[in-house]
Amino acid sequence: MCHMEEKSATGKTAADYMRSGRDEAMEVIVVVSGAVKGGAALKLSLRPSSTMGEVKRRLFELLGLPTVIQRLSCDGSTDPEDMDTMVALGYPKEIYYKQLRYEEHATQRLRRYAEEDDTEGMDRALRAPGDPNWTEADDLTTPLHVAAKAGHVETARL
Repeated sequence: MCHMEEKSATGKTAADYMRSGRDEAMEVIVVVSGAVKGGAALKLSLRPSSTMGEVKRRLFELLGLPTVIQRLSCDGSTDPEDMDTMVALGYPKEIYYKQLRYEEHATQRLRRYAEEDDTEGMDRALRAPGDPNWTEADDLTTPLHVAAKAGHVETARL
C-alpha cells in the first residue's frame, strides 16, 4: 500500500484535518493512467477526502467517460468502492483506469424496465452495466425517453 504522510504547514496530515472537521488544507495529486488514448496520463488535483466516485465523475466531466463503465484501481486496492476516500486508500499516487464493456443482455432489458416502471430492474441493469443510450426503435427513443413519456419519474431519474 502506498502511503504519503505529507503534512501541512501546521504539521497536520490530511487525516488530522478530516478528524477535526475543518476545511482541508492539502491537495493530493493523482495520476490516472489508461483513461486517455495513446497512453497519456491525466493528472488530477484532489482533496484527501475525495472519493473514487468523485474521481469517476471528474473523468466523466473531463473526458466524457460514463461512470458505469469505469473500473478504477490503485496500489493497495484492486477494486475500491466509490465511497473510498484518498485517505482510506493510503494516498495513491496513481489510479489505473480500465473501460468496461456494456453488458448486452442488461442493455436489452433497459427498455422493458422503463416501460414497466421497474426501478429495481432498471438499477440492476444499469449497474451490470447496461448502455442507457442504446436503442433499436425506429424513432431512436432511448429507455429514458420511454420512461419520461410514460410519466415514470423515478425510473427516468436513474
